[in-house]
Amino acid sequence: MIHHEEATPIWKQVVLYPLSLLFQSGVYVRNKLFDLEILKSKKFDLPVISIGNINVGGTGKTPHSEYLIQLLQDQWKVILLSRGYKRKSKGFILADNSSTAEYIGDEPFQIARKFPNINVAVDEKRVHGIEQLQQLTSPPEVVLLDDAYQHRQLTPGLSILLIDYYRLTSKDSMLPLGRLREPVSNSDRANIIVITKCPSTIKPVDMMTVRKEVAPYPFQTLYFSTYSYGDCKAIFPKVAKYDTIDLSQFEVLAMSAIASPKQFHRYLKKQVAQLDTLSFGDHHFFTPNDYEQLSKRFHKQSVKDKIIIVTEKDEARLFNDTILPEA
Repeated sequence: MIHHEEATPIWKQVVLYPLSLLFQSGVYVRNKLFDLEILKSKKFDLPVISIGNINVGGTGKTPHSEYLIQLLQDQWKVILLSRGYKRKSKGFILADNSSTAEYIGDEPFQIARKFPNINVAVDEKRVHGIEQLQQLTSPPEVVLLDDAYQHRQLTPGLSILLIDYYRLTSKDSMLPLGRLREPVSNSDRANIIVITKCPSTIKPVDMMTVRKEVAPYPFQTLYFSTYSYGDCKAIFPKVAKYDTIDLSQFEVLAMSAIASPKQFHRYLKKQVAQLDTLSFGDHHFFTPNDYEQLSKRFHKQSVKDKIIIVTEKDEARLFNDTILPEA
């Protein structure tokens, strides 16, 4: 059975519906200008793969980017190009050993640390970014574009659209009433559609139901993917109290600043003795007040065996955070 998020209250629908219509009109005009080639879109001679969505955040773009890197990096020189959302810098930047999450963005920083054998770059203007990459001494053979479905100034060779299993676009509305950046009909620009975050026990009948709802075009290939969580690792191994962690013995405070933490919480709830959660907005850089709130929540737990767990994306922001308390 497919479980969807709770419906929007009626009063909110009445207030936000006119704004959604206005937003949809603007999106329609912009896309039409690109379709009619009044606004120009550039296509490159090298393979460019775009990974994106038509709704706001939380569909699993980074894990799927990492999956593609793992598939391709042994045979081709792969470079990931991102806009570096919420970074405190501008223009084209090629990540190096001095890069931080603040400077290039948390997701590009996470990937750069995890895959040291590939280059990671950021540029809010993707066409300019690829042009800069082509001038490198060792230019890319494949470019992966993170979160570029709406970046129509560039035409990718392959476009992958991600849709959350628990937030199917067919059940959503345009911003600000819902979470859609574009109408569902605009999914026709994708070559591949991936239904993400599926339960590991998903049944063929559920896949058939999703296929009917998503209704891919004949030229589109539909895939289903699921997360497999790895073991917990210490962010700061030199001060880690435990070498191995049996989560069932701990009371856990899960802190996260991601778009959709429900699956993260859902997984932990099955693994731990007791779970408390503290959530912030997506890509949020933690402040002293946040850490004070975290400390108070953590020390309220009276048991001895208690730990704080964060997601991999949150760890990227914590890693070089100069205001992170020592205890």
